[in-house]
Amino acid sequence: GILSHLSRAYRWKYLLEPLGYRPQFANSFMAVMGGYLANLGVPRSGEVLRAATVSTYEDIPFDKAFGTIVSERIADVIMVLLITIFGFLIQTERLILYFSENEINPFISLGILLLLVGFGIVFLNLIRRSNHHLMVKIRDFAVGLLEGMRSI
Repeated sequence: GILSHLSRAYRWKYLLEPLGYRPQFANSFMAVMGGYLANLGVPRSGEVLRAATVSTYEDIPFDKAFGTIVSERIADVIMVLLITIFGFLIQTERLILYFSENEINPFISLGILLLLVGFGIVFLNLIRRSNHHLMVKIRDFAVGLLEGMRSI
């Protein structure tokens, strides 16, 4: 278990380097462990605490530290999606059998998914073109996330 925590601390340290910051490994590790401790009390609060800790001890701006954490989570989601798709491709026969036994129409599920993607695209265009204060804040936050993704 400790190797996974050491690995996460090293990976986070590695993500901060392209942004021009070189935190000490010990501070990165302690921030990760403090984040896990905070998650025991309030779920997902550890991510914010981790960014705040390294920001305090290493003089790294909070938004950049938090952006790398979010980009790390986005990379994790992409990997889980790839593994899930691979599993679906390997188990196609069982999946088709399950759909037929439970009278599930996969085309309706696919249609709902495409509808959600369409709404997402419309929302992104709305954010991109709007000058409303809230939309500008969301757009600025998204730009910070993209900067964090470039560190990967």
